[in-house]
Amino acid sequence: MLYSLAFFHAIILERRKFGPIGWNIPYDWMNSDFDTSNLQLKMFIEEQPVVPYKTLNVIIAEINYGGRVTDNKDMRLIKALLTQYMNPNIMEGSYSFSSSGDYISPKNLELPDVITMINSLPLDDDPEVFGLHPNANITCQ
Repeated sequence: MLYSLAFFHAIILERRKFGPIGWNIPYDWMNSDFDTSNLQLKMFIEEQPVVPYKTLNVIIAEINYGGRVTDNKDMRLIKALLTQYMNPNIMEGSYSFSSSGDYISPKNLELPDVITMINSLPLDDDPEVFGLHPNANITCQ
């Protein structure tokens, strides 16, 4: 779940490079948003008998990151994006974060295996990983 949270954090930060196609308003999310979400994720996992996905989605999307979001369409988007990364399916391993299947959740959770998987990711991000049309790169450039 930490990998998924980190992936979400990276996605929302990188969507900014697409300008108004990525976000209606550019937001200044910081590492502190990720750190707070990470601590809350750890707390909920350790203290609850089952993972409270709905609660985590509300706290992370609407409070931690959403506290900076001022546009109602951007708020809908960040909530929708997080449900892609914070759901029970990610625990099954090889859950696809993108339609191409290039970006998946780790099968093996051993640190060296996760690092190897991260190093095998494409160097050039395809807009589809951000939930955008392939032509979004044209606008970005």
